Amino acid sequence: MCPYHPCFSINQKSASIFDYYRRYTAQQEHRRSSHGCWENRRKILIGGKKMVDMIVTDLTRFNNREHLCMAGLALDDNRCIRPLLPYNGGAPGYLTYAECQEKDILPGTILRVNYRPPRHLVAPHLEDVILTGDVEVVDVATSAQFHEALRASSVTTLREGFGVALPNGQKFIPSDLALPRSICTLRLRPQNFEVVADGYNPTRIRAHVTDANGQTFRFLSITDLGFYDYVGNPVTRRLTVQEAMTGIRQQRELFLRIGLSRHHHAQDGRAGYWLQVNGIYTFPDYNVVLRQY
Repeated sequence: MCPYHPCFSINQKSASIFDYYRRYTAQQEHRRSSHGCWENRRKILIGGKKMVDMIVTDLTRFNNREHLCMAGLALDDNRCIRPLLPYNGGAPGYLTYAECQEKDILPGTILRVNYRPPRHLVAPHLEDVILTGDVEVVDVATSAQFHEALRASSVTTLREGFGVALPNGQKFIPSDLALPRSICTLRLRPQNFEVVADGYNPTRIRAHVTDANGQTFRFLSITDLGFYDYVGNPVTRRLTVQEAMTGIRQQRELFLRIGLSRHHHAQDGRAGYWLQVNGIYTFPDYNVVLRQY
């Protein structure tokens, strides 16, 4: 059995991915009912500290299983928030994998977070906030609620998303450009998205993305934890790349959460922020690729 997807055995691989989706949707509805309603959306300002409810849209993997980068959209005004643990100005204080697993934090989970602005906020990662208390799981969004959050935050081109025009195919943004954000929601036709195996590393999968301007960005890193575990990780995968793409292409809408890495100096001398795919969500079946611990 797969530790990240314990409900399905390898013998189910030949079944329709939509059978997976229907079963998973029922599980999510059960989780949602166990957390009660979330009608009382709150944002409280007390001495610089705030409290807000947010829907998780990004659960980003690193090369190890120790930490995850989590981000989401505030329910009151749809702004993007990236909660971090307090840190001393060096490497960001990412949440631990163990804590996210213990709380069953997944895309679509609604969290209540207490936070303050960081003492040193560095563009383009202007979504960073510092947690001042525990992260509380208060609900699980329905498919319709998750769709609306993504739709309301979406753009159709990466130029609109990050405020700069990139040469066709360039997958990094130089560090000398002023950027308004480090995450955007890109809405595109499923036919304009492709997942491919990395020909040099069998443990990696990459994405080709073509936006509404016709610009194509190839071989972007896929950092979506659930998608990687279900499709990319050779130890835990349950779908081949081809099977996943068949399911995605059958959907009506596709939303990608496109993020920028932290500042990075490449060996070839380039310095800046690399594009990466933090979240892959299709509709009407937004859990075509399932996400579970």
